[in-house]
Amino acid sequence: METIIKGGNLMLFITDDATSIPLATSHTLRISAETTDVSNKDVASGKWGAQEVSKFSWEVTTDNLMSNNGVNQLYALMLAGTPIDAFFFEKNEADGTSLPESGSWTPNETNKGFTGKVIITSLEITAQNGENATFSATFTGYGRLIRNVFGETTCASPTISPASWASGASLSVTMSCSTIGSSIYYTTDGTTPTSASTLYTGAITLTASATVKAIGIADGYDDSTVATKSYTKPGA
Repeated sequence: METIIKGGNLMLFITDDATSIPLATSHTLRISAETTDVSNKDVASGKWGAQEVSKFSWEVTTDNLMSNNGVNQLYALMLAGTPIDAFFFEKNEADGTSLPESGSWTPNETNKGFTGKVIITSLEITAQNGENATFSATFTGYGRLIRNVFGETTCASPTISPASWASGASLSVTMSCSTIGSSIYYTTDGTTPTSASTLYTGAITLTASATVKAIGIADGYDDSTVATKSYTKPGA
């Protein structure tokens, strides 16, 4: 199973200063899931295959018109053999349609894209007779691929609902976090939550006045700020 996302307005940016590769003609982000057969052969339904995801992997490929600075940069990064930052985002429309004087586009800081670390695993230069010289590169994902807004390094603070305890002997409290892949941890005694606190898995019920505090935690992000909501039971 795989998902393929190709360039249009999407571009590949690399290294911690988000440099775009010059004269790119196309970019492709490929996300794949490896599966394991978990069908039970001892029952009738076991004749039908059943798959369970065992691992995710991803890679980015890029094709470009020949430019010495682009090839030299990727060549040096490939020889270093260490993971580098990669960003797959729309380019900033404020940069216009002509390549900026800096020679590099900048990422859109509003729309969501993909962030992760990669290792350059192939670099190929093609120069056919009478044709424009081109080069292509493959970047293999190193660890998790994150869907986020460019420059977003802190998990979003959870939202706690409702706003107040208006009536009733009990109150159902729900929480949500906008950061994809995040988990919420909470307390109801006013203490500061940590990853060792109670994991939020669904609405919680209060039967007495309480101060609910929650944090969002996600791989690749700093922990969120603490969200706090104090509830006073009517008539208490």
